[in-house]
Amino acid sequence: MKMGIVSETVEDVLLYSSGRAAVRIGGGSFTAQVSAMYGNDTSLLTWIGEDLAPAMTSTLAESGVCVQGIISSSRTTKYIMKAQANDKRDTKIYIPKDQKYMLEKIPDEFKQMDVLLLYPLPMDIIISIVSACKQSVSVLAFDPQSTYEDISEIEPLFPYLSYLFLNKQELQGLCGYKEVEHCLSRLRQLYKGNVMVKDGVNGSFIYTDEDELLYALSYEAVPVCPIGAGDCFNVVYLSERMRGADIQTSLDMASYVSAKIIEHEFPDPSFLEREKNIQEWKSGQRKRNARLSPRVYLAAPFFSDLELRWVEFICEQLEQEGLQVFSPSRDAGIINEYTSREERKEIFLRDIIEIENCDIVVALTDNDDQGTLWEIGYAYALGKPVYCLQTSMIKAVNNMISHSSVVVRNVEELKRVIRNNLRGSVWK
Repeated sequence: MKMGIVSETVEDVLLYSSGRAAVRIGGGSFTAQVSAMYGNDTSLLTWIGEDLAPAMTSTLAESGVCVQGIISSSRTTKYIMKAQANDKRDTKIYIPKDQKYMLEKIPDEFKQMDVLLLYPLPMDIIISIVSACKQSVSVLAFDPQSTYEDISEIEPLFPYLSYLFLNKQELQGLCGYKEVEHCLSRLRQLYKGNVMVKDGVNGSFIYTDEDELLYALSYEAVPVCPIGAGDCFNVVYLSERMRGADIQTSLDMASYVSAKIIEHEFPDPSFLEREKNIQEWKSGQRKRNARLSPRVYLAAPFFSDLELRWVEFICEQLEQEGLQVFSPSRDAGIINEYTSREERKEIFLRDIIEIENCDIVVALTDNDDQGTLWEIGYAYALGKPVYCLQTSMIKAVNNMISHSSVVVRNVEELKRVIRNNLRGSVWK
């Protein structure tokens, strides 16, 4: 299977919480390496800085990538990221001021590809490539990543595309909605092809060109470096589909191999070999994560036995609804007089990450707990749906709380409101 990759090559600098740093070549070069190691006849059309071009040309050739399409530019763009297990945040991008994208001629081999996978570049260059290749290439796919602010910016590409690859946050950002079903509705008005949405540990789903939704669970992994998992997913899914696998099998294989790649800092042929991965996948060596369901962050005080029992009861009630619940007291640990400053900071950062990664926040507000109120405000600022359970009928609901959340008065009402708001969504 012939796969062409079109993308700038970048340099990823990963800063770990331990203080360790790792540098990896990303963008088009990384994606092409993954494709070649997975057994595809891979060609790369990329823009790479003169500072890295000689070394990367040799490395790519050794990986089996055709490097006739390397275009030398100024210094390589750098992405500096603070990376944690399932999280990448505080990304800083350093783009050389004299960066120039030039394309005098599209290499002939790119017109003979089975699949052409494109990443963000100036739109005139992308259009010129897809226009030249649309008659001969079977599948054209595009991953906009986080480059664009609105779906209209990539609309000129839609007539050419077979697949649009996004993660959930990119879908929400491009379409301007938090609710995934609203995003898909807006997107479908402009684009009639296949939409692939990746959502980390929550798995992935595809909204097909026949308006069918199909899901895949993620697989368990011990994350070392999450960067590049989405690119790996794109390559494996397209590879399997072009080799005749059905949509569900292709989704599962893409999820499986992506789980393996985040356990390593650098791709290696031994764990990307296609036949080996197929055998492992069929044998069930790696367990799937829990079924696709919304993640709930439970904000609540837990400083007495009564409060702890109340938190445990609410956890049980929500989990019986099929929700994944993160409870700080249960899952991060309880702070006491023996907790060190370092441990306190770790718990704080863990809670922050869980709020950022959750789908909804449930807060228990019978007590005016400072931590709970802070968590409500932070979740609201992130655009997360917040549901406050306040059973006391004596105390009035604070104006700031009533305007930043949905306030309910009992557990059954809480479950009903959450259930109604999730109805018809991809979490159904």
